[in-house]
Order: sequence, then C-alpha cells, then structure tokens
Amino acid sequence: MQQEKFSLKKFLFYVVVTQLIGFIGGMLGGDASAVYAPLVKPPLSPPALTFPIVWGILYLILGIAAYMIDREGDNVGSLRFYWVQIVLNALWSLFFFRLKWFTFAAIWIVLLILLTARLFLQFNKIKKCAALLLIPYLLWLFFALYLNIGFAMLN
Repeated sequence: MQQEKFSLKKFLFYVVVTQLIGFIGGMLGGDASAVYAPLVKPPLSPPALTFPIVWGILYLILGIAAYMIDREGDNVGSLRFYWVQIVLNALWSLFFFRLKWFTFAAIWIVLLILLTARLFLQFNKIKKCAALLLIPYLLWLFFALYLNIGFAMLN
C-alpha cells in the first residue's frame, strides 16, 4: 500500500483534536490541583505540574501516531477505535478529580490499558512505527494505575 503525501491539514487535525480532547478532559476534572494537593500520596508521586506537561506530550505523540495510520490508507476502524479510546481517557479526570471515585478511576485505567493494548495491535498491523509511538502512553497508563491505586488505598 502506498503512503499518502504529507498533509499539514490532516496532521494538524489529529494533533489539535487529540490535544483538545485532552484539554476537555482536564476541564471535566475541575480544579485538579485543589484535589491533588491534600491527598496522601503514594511513593513516586510527581508534583502536580508534571501531569499537564506529560499529558500534553503524550497527546502530541498520540496525534502523530493516528496521523501516521491515516496516511496508510483506509483504516477507518482503527482510527474510530483510536478516537473512542481518547475520549474514554478524557473521562478519567471526571471520575478521579471531580467525583473523587478513586477506586472506579483505577478500574477505568485498567480499561484504558486494555484498549490501548488492542490499539497497539491494530496499529502494529498497519504501521509498526505508529504502534511504537503508543508505548510511552501505555507505560504512563501503568504508572497512572499504580498512582491511582495508591490514592485509592491511602485516601
């Protein structure tokens, strides 16, 4: 299958919309800093400022991966699954920060890990490099699960 030429418009679409969904997720969480600050934190908990920086970078990488899949031709099913997974990720902030459902939020991350693993397999069949871009995201989800379980147990 021949790869399409680079399209700045499509590239920006994937990167900007992915970032926008992440931003909306942050807004759904409300004042995350006010919730995070008083929590008893598990070991290895980073400062609050770390999270928006890491998520911004991860959403950039995810947008690039999705764009790479788009360039490979008709992969509507994989891209639809990508968008579902991103939206479900954005809902985590609502559960954890606004609703303070710490245990439910941890279970939600397990769902996200499973969905991301499936997305990795789908992307890997289409373009290995795009799948590899999901690895930092998957690793961060495992770290987030560790933190989330810690918060659920300690608070």
